Amino acid sequence: MAVCDVKVAWRGVLMVRPCLDRIVVALHRAVDDCNRLGAGRVRSARVSGEFELMSSSAFKGADVSDRLDRAIDNALADNRLVGTVVIVARGGKIAYRRAAGFADRESQKPMQTDSIFRFASVTKPFVTAAVMRLIEDGVVRLDDPVTRFLPDFQPRLSDGSVPVISIRHLLTHTSGLGYPFQEGSDGHYRRLDVSDGLDQPGLSLSENLRRLAAAPLTAAPGSGFRYSLGMDVMGGVVESVTGGSLRDAVRKLVTDPLGIVDTGFAVADVERLATNYFNSESVPVRITDGMVVPLDAFNGSLTFAPSRILIQTPIRQAGVDGGDCGRRPALSGNHPARGWSDPEA
Repeated sequence: MAVCDVKVAWRGVLMVRPCLDRIVVALHRAVDDCNRLGAGRVRSARVSGEFELMSSSAFKGADVSDRLDRAIDNALADNRLVGTVVIVARGGKIAYRRAAGFADRESQKPMQTDSIFRFASVTKPFVTAAVMRLIEDGVVRLDDPVTRFLPDFQPRLSDGSVPVISIRHLLTHTSGLGYPFQEGSDGHYRRLDVSDGLDQPGLSLSENLRRLAAAPLTAAPGSGFRYSLGMDVMGGVVESVTGGSLRDAVRKLVTDPLGIVDTGFAVADVERLATNYFNSESVPVRITDGMVVPLDAFNGSLTFAPSRILIQTPIRQAGVDGGDCGRRPALSGNHPARGWSDPEA
């Protein structure tokens, strides 16, 4: 039986005690799972790295800003970041706010606290919140089949059968769908030119879903977790239900109620848009249209097109603002939890 070490390491991260405790708990659970599944006997589990540990009470101290500044400055000096905006809130009040480095390194454009960043997959919580609003309103149910809203979206299993994919499957990444970056260059998604949502400026949501439906599922819905384009399908459901665009639905159901004015599917102010970079061995590399960025964690790669944020019909991109999100809730206080557990919700 194989013997291995499991280790979590990081560098220059400012941690609070509850966060570190959760990492340790998750690590030991991973060890238990590894042993239980027979993937190899795990000999030891270690949490290591260069980090600063900050307890919750430390936020009351006068040195919190110095410690945050040091973590940020070290990351910039080590070329792990080009620029950043860090905001720390405690008890509903801003305890720390700082913009550092460059929004664009090549032009030496400094980062500002209101700089706009591309969201990529952080768009998923916004779409999910929109869906939960529709569930609250009773127009969508978690166990509704997707075909109730998108009759033509019927991807098949490898045996040719058409299984039922539910709203719950899409939201929990258990639909059997995947991403192009998870497969090789000869995969079904690649051959059908399915977009990961970061390339192909101008590609419509409906066209990408048509391509996606033509590819076979990787597994039967509900049989396992696989990070996927299911949330893009969910976007199509939202459009079907509301009779408008996903952009307008997210604005009406989520961002407008929260007073988030700079977040959307097209950049609100180009002058405040931060440039994209990806990590490399030496310094972060500027991302340009058509650039292929390796994803070592998935043994794959992503093709990027940063200019898609300037197009009014992207699949899934958004800017993020640092504005006030405390106006009124987009969702009621208790419905989301109830909705996940109650099939009739």
